[in-house]
Amino acid sequence: MGKKEFRFDLNVEVIAEGMLPPGKITKNHGFSDKEVAGLEVYLEMNCDEIYKKAKEIGKFTNLL
Repeated sequence: MGKKEFRFDLNVEVIAEGMLPPGKITKNHGFSDKEVAGLEVYLEMNCDEIYKKAKEIGKFTNLL
């Protein structure tokens, strides 16, 4: 698997961007250090599932 960028955008005030793998947040606006650490743990533990879901979503967006 190659590295992919991602972005969590819960609203205009809270944004986190990072890379998979290794599941590291590279930019953060609005998340606490504790929340960023939790996101990184989640990403590392769920990397394969996230890729799987992203591929499924990609199939649908390519149809549009």
